[in-house]
Amino acid sequence: MRNPNEPGPGRYGVGQPVQRTEDPVLLRGEGRYTDDLNEPGQAYAWMVRSSHAHGILRSIETERAKAMPGVLAVYTGEDLKAYGPHKCALDFKNRDGSPMRRPVRKSLMSDKVRFVGDPVACVIAETALQAKDAAEAVELDIEALPAVSRASEAAKPGAPQLYDDVPGNVIVDFLFGEPEKVRQAFKDAAHITRLSLRNTRVVVAAMEPRAGLCTYKDGRWTLIAPGQGVFGMKNQLADILGVPQDKVRMRTWHVGGSFGMKGSIYPEYVCLAHAARALGRPVKWTDERSGSFVSDQHGRDHEMTAALALSKEGDFLALKIEGHGNVNTWKGMVAYGDFMRTLVQTARAGLAKKQTTEQALAELKKNPKFAVFLGTERLKDLEYGDTPEHRALINLNVAYQELRGEPVTTYFGPPQSIGPEKGSAPPPAPRGGGAGAGAGRGGGAPAPANPPGRQ
Repeated sequence: MRNPNEPGPGRYGVGQPVQRTEDPVLLRGEGRYTDDLNEPGQAYAWMVRSSHAHGILRSIETERAKAMPGVLAVYTGEDLKAYGPHKCALDFKNRDGSPMRRPVRKSLMSDKVRFVGDPVACVIAETALQAKDAAEAVELDIEALPAVSRASEAAKPGAPQLYDDVPGNVIVDFLFGEPEKVRQAFKDAAHITRLSLRNTRVVVAAMEPRAGLCTYKDGRWTLIAPGQGVFGMKNQLADILGVPQDKVRMRTWHVGGSFGMKGSIYPEYVCLAHAARALGRPVKWTDERSGSFVSDQHGRDHEMTAALALSKEGDFLALKIEGHGNVNTWKGMVAYGDFMRTLVQTARAGLAKKQTTEQALAELKKNPKFAVFLGTERLKDLEYGDTPEHRALINLNVAYQELRGEPVTTYFGPPQSIGPEKGSAPPPAPRGGGAGAGAGRGGGAPAPANPPGRQ
């Protein structure tokens, strides 16, 4: 018998087993996560965050915290002002061809807070508990401003403005497709199905929260932190610090779950780098669940309305998707990139499967808000193209396979709760010679008691 671990014909085909090598170490409790690591003489960091979703930062009182036992330093935005901003790697254009907005995001806020959890100060102490106690003694004077919780609300006239240079809170007004052809297809359609969907916000509950351990020696930083690519994060950190890339070393051991959330440099890592150089000793930080929940990059949070135009025969003519997607108060490294790409690709693929008109309109308004957005939802975005199809087949009283032009033996029974939409054409007669909803392609075959769903 051939050794299953040796390469062989078809071994890497779809459905072939994959031998896992990492499990024994993790199952024996021998994993090496960031919080497992320590350096001699290390200090500990703790973050001070805003409890307001939106407000003007009038002042930060740190003297009481600095006088507490074990405290080595308290850093604010003034201490980190020489460092660069956190940048977005993507570059989308608005529908008029103008560049998307790029509000400046610094590591620590000094003028305004824009979401609950926005970092304002960083406390360094001899122990983690001393740092946490001192962080609770930092007093923030914040003048609260109105806030909204949905991207669609942020885009309405009169909504609270997060940035003076981002009018209407719209980062990018994106258009893909040929609107005139789409408009004509909907005008000529025999049936139109519309469906509004809310893809709710999610937060990553990683096994290990974000953490970091930074050292500075001989003019070079070494940052140990969980991530999804050491070279990308190394280059980001070097860019923010304003140093050549060879002055930064990035190391990642076991990640403890990321899903895209840990893939970029966060403000806390810049604080660790600053403290390690200023104090001349390693500095460690591990977040708590409560801090992670408000400071990690969140995902999804889309509000979309999808419309599918069909001919009298049930062919797809056009798909139109309009709505809002939440970016956050600042754009992450990839932010909405996967979401936009997936949405456009899904629209094209959905129309191409029927070999009909391949036009799609994706109109997305990405609005800064009071938490963060990360686009790692390729599968979830498929529902914007797929769900309207299912709504259409219910309205038209045909099976999913029939709508897709695939082999089919039975039809669904009459719709129970959702009938044809107002103004739509009567449903087409079943193809294949049958006289009613129970007939198949061959004609006359009764539908089973429990008709099949999507296969």
